[in-house]
Amino acid sequence: MLDTGKIKTLKFPRSWFENTPQGKLMLHNDFGFSKYFVDSLSENTKRGLREKVRRGEFPCLAPFGYLNDYRTKRIIVDREQAALVKEAFERYATGEVTLDNLRHFFAEHNVHTRNGKMLTRGHITKMLSNPFYYGHFRYAGEVYEGTHEALISKRLFDEALAVLQSRYKWSRNHTPVKPKAFLGLLHCSTCGGAITAEVQKGHIYYRCTKKSRATTWCLQPYIREEDLDNVISDLLKPYSLRSDWADEMLTRVKEEKTENAQSARLMAEQKRTEIGKINLRLQTLLDSFLDGIIDRETDRARLSGPCWVLVQALV
Repeated sequence: MLDTGKIKTLKFPRSWFENTPQGKLMLHNDFGFSKYFVDSLSENTKRGLREKVRRGEFPCLAPFGYLNDYRTKRIIVDREQAALVKEAFERYATGEVTLDNLRHFFAEHNVHTRNGKMLTRGHITKMLSNPFYYGHFRYAGEVYEGTHEALISKRLFDEALAVLQSRYKWSRNHTPVKPKAFLGLLHCSTCGGAITAEVQKGHIYYRCTKKSRATTWCLQPYIREEDLDNVISDLLKPYSLRSDWADEMLTRVKEEKTENAQSARLMAEQKRTEIGKINLRLQTLLDSFLDGIIDRETDRARLSGPCWVLVQALV
């Protein structure tokens, strides 16, 4: 930009600059020193944070229930909020309350977000899965033992976390949802909206989501999966493969599988025969060398590099 004249001159409080070759050289040096200062400051800051973590000190803002003491640079317990956190863990660990119950519980005790709204389910989930409350903390993907005061026991934390994971949609303990065969493949013919599926009285029903932007109404009814399967089968019949062709193709596939299996067995037998011959030769050479029939130089001349190494290893 200096070369093209878009910038005429630059002024700094501690240095001077002229739009000359010498001035550009000095500007380049100043930029290099500035970049070095920023990178060094970043590295020193990260080193300080790592050292703080090794001492068991959490290098971030304290979670709900704790306070950052800026005089001692430590994290202390907020006695009023700590009692609410402990009671929330105890309630949820029983398995009789939900995340929404805890949202209302905190709202009743005037605990809200910065915007004055109720805590979300994400806030409650993050709290119940935070190891900070039993004396540890998570930093850079790893869990460290902290020096701060714990609010709950590790046993209570594990019980609450087990309830949370059992209710989580993608948890290992959660009952897997049976996939819907036609979900994501169909659209409503009236409004163009997506088709969703739900289970009612042991049967799967498909219906329009009625969320199309083209129209605000849709009168399409429900349809059971069995009926929908029959309709789609009727539509695909003109394009289906003839039964005699299908039988012939299946027969050819079976024949190819049989041929491939026989070829694989023959090749494996050939390789086993070759391996047996090589082992026999190696054993003969080894016996001859041990009996003194041939010397080391003769062995080295007759054997190639890998075989000679193998004979030495056997010796």
